Amino acid sequence: KSGCLNKSSFEDVVFSWCTFREVIRDAQTLVSFLAQRDKLRAADLIMVLGNSRIEVPELAAELYHKGLAKKILCSGGIGHETPFLRINVRQFGKYKIDNLDNLSEAEIFKSILLANGVFEEDIEVEGESTDSKENIINSKKLLEEKKINHNKVILIQHPALQLRAAATFKRWFGNSIVLINYPPVWQDIWTSLDEDMYELIDLAVGEPGRFEDYGPQGTDDIVNVEVPQTVLDAYRSIIVNSGYIRHQLATEGVKVSYKQVKIVAQVLEKLLAHPEARSEDICAELELSKESLLHTYQIIRNSVNLQDTLVHRSKMR
Repeated sequence: KSGCLNKSSFEDVVFSWCTFREVIRDAQTLVSFLAQRDKLRAADLIMVLGNSRIEVPELAAELYHKGLAKKILCSGGIGHETPFLRINVRQFGKYKIDNLDNLSEAEIFKSILLANGVFEEDIEVEGESTDSKENIINSKKLLEEKKINHNKVILIQHPALQLRAAATFKRWFGNSIVLINYPPVWQDIWTSLDEDMYELIDLAVGEPGRFEDYGPQGTDDIVNVEVPQTVLDAYRSIIVNSGYIRHQLATEGVKVSYKQVKIVAQVLEKLLAHPEARSEDICAELELSKESLLHTYQIIRNSVNLQDTLVHRSKMR
């Protein structure tokens, strides 16, 4: 009938659902580790770090009104996430912010705080930072220069970025400050199957590699983060999942059949486990022709996402 799925389309739908269901399961394990909340208690300051989510300043306003802190510091300049924050503000429609396209993430967060009843004199703005390290270092400088009490700090960041934000905070503030991690709720996002879910998964998948890159054995911008084996297994399962690989390719405008993406997943898994593996051995083990393997190599080489996977995963073997 007109409008019905043909066999190929039906196979694609079944493939996408079955494989991405596995991705969601593993992503829940990964995000649960990245977005852990501490027991909430009163603090001197709420620190919110810039990202694309309006839930972050909204949560800060909620905690402020509950009397958990008398000051809120917003940190974030104009960076990678700023355009997405502006889009979210417009799509949500709750906040009418003048000059939105010229504001930093911290200034946008301040506008949301004001709209939620936070007094302007209780808001501090650090609007120059473009990454987590700058967020923390510039915030520390501001707090010290203005002599704002910060012996106890509630830290709020995007759920997928919360653990690295905390590790960065501990690296530059030291252990004398009591840090309370409190990211927004994320557990209900898996029922949405929309862009919010994909964004959460994409951000979460990028984090394990950054613990290596920015840790004591890397650039030394964060304290050491020990990742449990169950979390590493979940991460590794996601990056070689054919459904997730297909999603990554689709974000780059590359459309491949479910059969081809299964081959990409198999080859990628072999390369991750054995970077020096010979093409002849991969062909023999996976029963691929030389032409099929070369085509698969080309897909992987042309994908920024898959190249990032190879680079980060090689550091974590």
